[in-house]
Amino acid sequence: MQGDYPGINGRDVRYLLEGKHTEHMEKLAIEKFPQEWEPPPDRYIDYLTVDELCRQSGLTLEDLSQLQEIRLLVPDTADGRYRPKLVGWARKLHYLHSDGWELREIKRWAGGRFKTDNPKQWPPDKVSWKNDSI
Repeated sequence: MQGDYPGINGRDVRYLLEGKHTEHMEKLAIEKFPQEWEPPPDRYIDYLTVDELCRQSGLTLEDLSQLQEIRLLVPDTADGRYRPKLVGWARKLHYLHSDGWELREIKRWAGGRFKTDNPKQWPPDKVSWKNDSI
C-alpha cells in the first residue's frame, strides 16, 4: 500500500478495507494521479498536413484552396489535416483539373458520378459532363 499511496496511515487502511475512503486517501490519490497520467496518443497522427497532401497528390496550394472553396476537399480535423485515403481522391481531382476540366465540371462529375451506369469509369468522359451546371 505504501508504494501505491505513500503516506497512508492505519485509519486509511481500515476505511479502505471497509470500502470507504477518507479525505486523506482522496488527497493522496489526487497527488498521485498527475504523476502517472499520460496523455492519450494522437488518433490523427497519420493524417496529412496541407503540404503533405499537395506533395503526394500533385496539387498546388492554389488548386487545393479552390477545391476547398467548392468543398471537394475538406480537412478532417480542426487543425486542417486530411485522412490519408484522400490522397487518391486528390490525385483524381488533380488529374481532371490538369486535363482541362473546369471546377464546375469537376464538381458536377463528383456529385453525379454514382448516378451513371458505370460510376467507377476512369477517366470520366468529359463530353458528358461539360455543359452540366452545378
